[in-house]
Amino acid sequence: MPPFAECCVIIPCSTIEDFPSRLDSAGAQSLLGGLTAAWHPRLLAATRRTPSWHRSDEAPPPIRVPTSVESVAGDPLAEPMAGAGATGAGDVNAVHVGSDAGSTTQPAPVPATLRRLLIIPEVCVSTLPAEVREGIDRNAVSLHDLPTPQDPAYGAACEVRIRVSSRGDALDKLAAAIEMFAGADPVGPSSLPGDHLRGRARTETTSGIDEGDFFALGYMWWQTQILTRRLRYTSNLDQMHFESRLVAAAEHYVAGDEPAAIDALHDCYDALAEERDHYFSSDPAIIDLTLMTPSTLDGWLDGLSRPSPTLAGDAAATRRTGLGTPENILVDETLAAAILQGDQERCERFRACLKPHDDGADEHAHETIGWCGGGPASDFAFDASSIATSERRIADAVRTVQECGAAPLPVYARLGGGVAGEWVPAIAAAGFRGIIPIDFLGGRGFDEESKVLLGEGDYEIEALTAKPIDANDEKSFLTLSAELGEAIDRGEIATALLAHWPGGGCDSFHDIRRAASWSLCLGKFWRIDEYFTDGERPFHHGASPNTAPAPVDTLGELFARRQQLAADLRAQHQQNLRGFAALLAPSKFLAEMSGMEASPAPISDAQSNLKKRIAAELGFGLDADPAGATAASENLLLLHPAHPAARTAVTVAGKVSVKTSPVFHAESIGTTTRLIADVPAWGFALVGAAATRQAGDDATAPSAVQNVMRWFTGGARRLVDGNQFSNEFMEVTIDRRHGGIDAVYSGPGRGNRFSMRLLISPRSKIDPESKTDATASKWQTVCTRLETIEDTKHRAVIELAGEFRIDPDGSAETNATSADAAGRPTKWQAQYSLERGSRRLLYRVRFDAHSNSEASVDDAWKSSPVLRMAMAEAAPIVRSISREKLIRTSARSFTSSLGFVIDEETRSTLIACEGPSVHRRCGDRFYDTLVAAEQNAGPLEPAQQSSDQSDWTSWQSFSLGFDVRQSVASAKMFALGDQITSVPVKIGASGSESRALGTPTQRGWLMHPSPISLDVQVVSVGSVTGIDEGRACMAMQLRIVQTAGRSVAASLRFCRDLHSAYEISSLSRPFENDPTPGELSLTRLREISNPDSVACQGDRVSWSQRSHGVIHIIVLFPLNNPA
Repeated sequence: MPPFAECCVIIPCSTIEDFPSRLDSAGAQSLLGGLTAAWHPRLLAATRRTPSWHRSDEAPPPIRVPTSVESVAGDPLAEPMAGAGATGAGDVNAVHVGSDAGSTTQPAPVPATLRRLLIIPEVCVSTLPAEVREGIDRNAVSLHDLPTPQDPAYGAACEVRIRVSSRGDALDKLAAAIEMFAGADPVGPSSLPGDHLRGRARTETTSGIDEGDFFALGYMWWQTQILTRRLRYTSNLDQMHFESRLVAAAEHYVAGDEPAAIDALHDCYDALAEERDHYFSSDPAIIDLTLMTPSTLDGWLDGLSRPSPTLAGDAAATRRTGLGTPENILVDETLAAAILQGDQERCERFRACLKPHDDGADEHAHETIGWCGGGPASDFAFDASSIATSERRIADAVRTVQECGAAPLPVYARLGGGVAGEWVPAIAAAGFRGIIPIDFLGGRGFDEESKVLLGEGDYEIEALTAKPIDANDEKSFLTLSAELGEAIDRGEIATALLAHWPGGGCDSFHDIRRAASWSLCLGKFWRIDEYFTDGERPFHHGASPNTAPAPVDTLGELFARRQQLAADLRAQHQQNLRGFAALLAPSKFLAEMSGMEASPAPISDAQSNLKKRIAAELGFGLDADPAGATAASENLLLLHPAHPAARTAVTVAGKVSVKTSPVFHAESIGTTTRLIADVPAWGFALVGAAATRQAGDDATAPSAVQNVMRWFTGGARRLVDGNQFSNEFMEVTIDRRHGGIDAVYSGPGRGNRFSMRLLISPRSKIDPESKTDATASKWQTVCTRLETIEDTKHRAVIELAGEFRIDPDGSAETNATSADAAGRPTKWQAQYSLERGSRRLLYRVRFDAHSNSEASVDDAWKSSPVLRMAMAEAAPIVRSISREKLIRTSARSFTSSLGFVIDEETRSTLIACEGPSVHRRCGDRFYDTLVAAEQNAGPLEPAQQSSDQSDWTSWQSFSLGFDVRQSVASAKMFALGDQITSVPVKIGASGSESRALGTPTQRGWLMHPSPISLDVQVVSVGSVTGIDEGRACMAMQLRIVQTAGRSVAASLRFCRDLHSAYEISSLSRPFENDPTPGELSLTRLREISNPDSVACQGDRVSWSQRSHGVIHIIVLFPLNNPA
């Protein structure tokens, strides 16, 4: 007689349609573990029926009495069979009397006991009826009597209740339950199932079939029922056929007839697949993705060399059915570098894993493993780097990952950090077939759909954007089939992305892998490259992915980012200057380029040489020795290799008329003249005594009315009056009490638009109804000195000094002790400066105590000074300057590269910083910027010295721009120090320093982008050969950045006609990677480019620029053509 006539599992719902989809991890583990443990083959063969289920809020119904066929069945739980003292187990009236060799068999005087096994998952305990809940034991098996059955063959009935927390726990307690009846039934102690029922020792057979195949079948039966009943409210499964084949499979397995068991299991899995196909004919895709780091690599390799029984079963099932369950791995730059720099034997083992196996491989050998990756290390932050640095880092990472593998890298992915949308076209152009733009460490980057298109036009690429499923967490697998079915109903490409670390994966994850090797009842496992090449094609475009924000943990990290960004900006300025020189004289520049690269000079020397060559090429002689070492030159050539147009202040010797076009304002002081001059974007201008009026200057000359007004007012008025600034664009009032900005009147609209003050540890959240929250702090900011240190008609500077004092009001909430002030600055100095014709108010400040570089940013908000700014309108739009673009943000706290812009309905305000800074919102109208001051590295400049000999920090500078049209370009110029390259020149040149142009052009531009939101940067300059019977062209690789969040029809005009233009991948550096540096063949250029994406006509190139897009264009210029 089998110990149990029935096996029932309690579920925490009333119907399968209501099967829970949201449980905690422990609850899901107990529920799925209990449901699948009931499908143990020995238990199925003993009960001869499919395990039943019952709702948890009601007592279970009476036990169903087995049929005669079921009653005479042998006891599979007694396998292996008992020894010599055992008798036939098929006689229901036989019992064991004793256990020695002299035992005899005789008719049983007492009827048998009818038993039911009740499996109660932990998640169901709280909803059980009181009489059931009180009778179960948490740590053991409990036995409960039931009413006597009406069938006379049974003299009693009982129920064995086991409370389970997982599958392993259920199998252990099930074995213990069998042991309870060792002396009461025909199952002797020597025949207890032990390890067979616990499932601990799975014997590796030639077929690989074991208990795991039955557990997987049980999981798939439940998932199929949940899918069809929840989404279609019915089931088409032939339960009688399924049950008969299930029992047959279990009996054959117990009897050792594995071929028959395999055939019966095939019938069961096929029945479930047909049931799913009846409602959903599309097969969902399943991706098994293993995430790895250098510390887990060795364990993963060792796991492949020693296949587990589960993997052996998967391989065997694959050979039987032809259905593979391939594994995929993600290899980023960090892991690839560890492989290449580590042991050579380990590197070869890794490469061997990616090679296809021969047909004669070992029977337990894995299928070919798919791989993806190529992304930079997870700690690399795009937001904290310039575009040039990001491009080079991505290209280097892809090259490193490809080098460590034995197969082509088909799919781009990154372990942490994600992928910014502007790099998607570059990745597509680099030859990748797909992309996974997910930040696996940060848990972001996925989309509502599982597979979408990213990019536009010629650079579209398929992307896997399914939300990753934690393969180690059972709660992810509760209703997985229903989630995939819902995706199919929505017309999407249903995909389950199962992510885990090496050796990881819960029981349900392994059940899915095992089931997929039998049939496609849940879906098909794909290798990642085949998923993109052979899988379904998406038709929908997904949202542009974003990288994970780059939070700053410490002030030292913030200071390091500032230094790196400053170096990147200086390097790009130098590269732009090289492009400026190349556009003026392509032939001469190419002839000299090889010499420059062969003996590289310091940046300062190289820049000086470039400036001299540019001046000579424009027809100017060099004024190498003006009168006196510090004396001003009579003429200056201003060079501006950037966008947009700039307005700068310079000083020249002699008298200069304001009527010449580059001059906005002129003020004569003694024998010199201070000028404010306008320089075209990507252009040049001559200012000084030799500058003459050019055609078109009358359009910018003052009108008759303006001349009359100047005569009445005495000319241009001064810019400062006490504590008030004013110029053509703004009026600013400085508060004498705290030294902050009290009001700014500028632009459209009436009233004060901006105010600012310096605070320490202010309240981080401001109540809009409160009148004191905006300035609530433990310290008062007091201004003790305000004086004007420069007051001319072209520039004014006010200097202030003050202290931070403890609030004297004595209130418990805001008062601070002297101990609270330890480590905080007590004194400050500030300067405001305003130039004529400028839309920017410059502010800089320093303190008597520097910030601790090891302090966290959270602590710095409590101890370092803060600039609090208030706007006129509530809830304006905030755009952070990150990755050299304007990125809209709604975060309460954010980090920017160069500041941020506040867009109101009719005006905008730029808060530009010298480098990366931390900001936060404090209310609807208030914004804070952390002023993290570094220690002054050297002696003070003369302008910084004062009577106060305190150890001051370095200046922290900010630019407040009001209605500036090109915010990003203005912020970059400010970070570079607003430096316009100037060269002292004289009219007329001799020798070979100048080309014969006649009268030199005094003002012009070399490159003009449209619209103004484009930022053009020079990447490299080289030559392209093989053009028109062997002739060559100068080639200039340009990076064009759309700083605004909108797509535009873009164009670029040059000072000379073009030969052609080609768009290439942003990751490509053809003039660096090809055999001959600086030289490229036209054939090779056409291979790596997309010439149809750009159009050329005369001196113009036009194309379509994506929102926040970054593209690279190589422009070819014929040699020896005049500009």
